[in-house]
Amino acid sequence: MKRILQIVPSAPGPCDGVGDYALNVARELRSAFGIETAFASHQETAAREIESFPIISLRDVATKHYDSRVLHYVNYGFDRRGVPSWLPS
Repeated sequence: MKRILQIVPSAPGPCDGVGDYALNVARELRSAFGIETAFASHQETAAREIESFPIISLRDVATKHYDSRVLHYVNYGFDRRGVPSWLPS
């Protein structure tokens, strides 16, 4: 089974445009292709999953294996200046 990681500014939830879009992508990937998704959130959250999709901290990304990674980039979500220079590391 393929697994992807979607990196989002904040965990999917009510009234979050980027997170909602990422959640819809995850639903469709699971439904149409059997691909499982996990979310890595820049902003810490108490939630550990949404609709059975795991939510992990960006600090834990390097310790997990994913077939692909998708960055949902919006300049306002990751850094106040719009440049998440820490993200590649």
